[in-house]
Amino acid sequence: VQGTNDSSIVSKLSMSNLNYIEDQYLKYFVKKPQRSALINRGYYLRSKAIEYVVQLFLLSELDSNVKQIISIGAGFDTRYFWAKDFFNRYQDKQKLKYVEIDFPGVMNRKVNLGSEFGLYQSTSINKNGHNVICKTDDYAAIGYDLRTIGPQLRDLLTEVEIDFTQPTLFISEVVLAYLTGSQSSRVLSWINHNFSNSFLCIFEQIFPHDGFGQVMRRHFEKLGSPLLSICDFPTIESHKSRHKKFGFHVSNAIDLHSFYTNLISLEERRRVEKLEMFDEFEGWHQMCMHYFIMLSTNSISSTLTKIYFEVIAIFTEMSNVPVEQSHMVQADLKIGSVQAYGHCMALTSILQNKYVILAGGYGIPLMENSPTALPHSRLKKISLFNLSTNDFYICHNALDEVSCPLHASLVSYQIDLNSTSIFMFGGRTSPVSCTNSLRMIEIFKRGGENFNFTQRTVQPNSNVKPEPRWRHSSSIVDHQIIVVGGRNSLTVFNDIWSFDINSLIWSKFENESDHFKPRHSHSAVLWENNPTRSVIISGGLGKDMNPLNDILVILKYLSFFPSGLDIQPNLLPRYSHTSHIMGNILLLVGGVQFSHRSCDDIAVINLATKTWYKRISLPCSVDNSPIRLLGHVSCLTKKTSECVLTFFGGGSNCFSFGTSFNKSPFKVKLNLRC
Repeated sequence: VQGTNDSSIVSKLSMSNLNYIEDQYLKYFVKKPQRSALINRGYYLRSKAIEYVVQLFLLSELDSNVKQIISIGAGFDTRYFWAKDFFNRYQDKQKLKYVEIDFPGVMNRKVNLGSEFGLYQSTSINKNGHNVICKTDDYAAIGYDLRTIGPQLRDLLTEVEIDFTQPTLFISEVVLAYLTGSQSSRVLSWINHNFSNSFLCIFEQIFPHDGFGQVMRRHFEKLGSPLLSICDFPTIESHKSRHKKFGFHVSNAIDLHSFYTNLISLEERRRVEKLEMFDEFEGWHQMCMHYFIMLSTNSISSTLTKIYFEVIAIFTEMSNVPVEQSHMVQADLKIGSVQAYGHCMALTSILQNKYVILAGGYGIPLMENSPTALPHSRLKKISLFNLSTNDFYICHNALDEVSCPLHASLVSYQIDLNSTSIFMFGGRTSPVSCTNSLRMIEIFKRGGENFNFTQRTVQPNSNVKPEPRWRHSSSIVDHQIIVVGGRNSLTVFNDIWSFDINSLIWSKFENESDHFKPRHSHSAVLWENNPTRSVIISGGLGKDMNPLNDILVILKYLSFFPSGLDIQPNLLPRYSHTSHIMGNILLLVGGVQFSHRSCDDIAVINLATKTWYKRISLPCSVDNSPIRLLGHVSCLTKKTSECVLTFFGGGSNCFSFGTSFNKSPFKVKLNLRC
């Protein structure tokens, strides 16, 4: 547990060096930063959330001569120096008293490092093993194990001149989670018993049971610092109930996504989002929804209880839609693993057999007859999956690889019974560049179960063509490829393009619809609603990372003009999902979903009645491995009232928890009866 401090401070220095925040003191406590755009942005938001509450407390008009802050499990945090500078700028009538508590070994290391650079002008620096390691006029460092909280801690706080009746803010930044449920509850009870005007700022993890939550828990278990109480208090509501039980009124509690969207200005968000190239939206949003910040108080003073932060709810609670369970049919479909995200797929027929074509993405390369797992990399092979036999095949050509960017799109155009053409458009070729090339990949069956492919770049017969992009969608209607939305490093698009396979000409359709907002990472599916054929677009991320919950119909006979469907009740915003249609039934499968509780499910929508009438819950794990239902691709096998969904790949870069993938394809059976 003490080691988590070292990894945390390294990440904080990294994001400070890149100007996410200004902190001139971190460099004294760590020598070498690490670099990851996702980790930098995560620690930025973590820092801003705690800073927001501390600033709220320091600026509050409380009738007292001192404001006290006690940081439990403080580690090498430098917030004392920031709070001191901030307090001196804005307060001239009150005193600040700041106390940090952590294991004796951690606090000794911190004080020794800081003293080398003159950061602690101490009246007494302990060298003899006493718990009060450092004491100045406005600061104290105490070495103490919170698992043994009791009278000794009160004695130590008395020794450093803490007044138990004055307004006191306790900061617990991912600390209580490392204690058991009973141990952490004793900490809350002790604070309530000893401090009559206390505030608690709690920052912790929630939702331990979904796919991301399981990855998060296993990460800490591997480090030897398991989250011991997260399963006892898995939601914001359970934390609120516990605080109420121990005498605290909760001012507010929100997940980090709500904090980022509501309490950080749009101007500041845009500044931060320009600091580094960023394409890890799934990991970012899932991290934000699995951490929360809460402020509570046990004070009965009307003045003191006015310290709170207001947040406008931006997402409604989950609608009261009936829930059914899906049924796992089969996993590990005659293959060791298909571990990837950012890949693309198409369905095709070859010699009357239905195949799923998988191409591109990032993950663990699939090797024939090799039991050895290879490192993560860009995937350069095309594979085929036979839907009837559950067999996988790797497709070959002279070079044995295909250039597949991340987040490209793939559509299938049938030539004859023996071969098929796959069109791949766009994609990200590097963190700062993308492409607008259209490539045709022809796949042939060459006897037995041997598949070959050739590839070439399609040269259009005009100079007009879409801008380079990734995270767009492509659909095929008759002989036209319809490309919708997407993004590049600067722009989120709301355009619609058509490529005529016969004439080799790109056409852009004028978009005058208020319904069609800029979007990327949405889903598209063909709806053959006789006599019309149209493309159904769902969800996605809009400008400024605003998630969308709309359903659009792009009708062919209106030159692909988009119109919105008013689905009732309102859908949850989601992106990085897949979609399928059976008759008039639309399925929105998985993805990053924005709600006040985490969920992995399928929204079942009747397009004829415009009704969201059912949710189907998907499994959170298979063969004891977490399921990540985002960044995946899926295939629907239709029957009269039942159907089977087959999932391939899925996963994301998960904040500081590493990259995780679904380990193998799996199938689930669904009942779609209205």
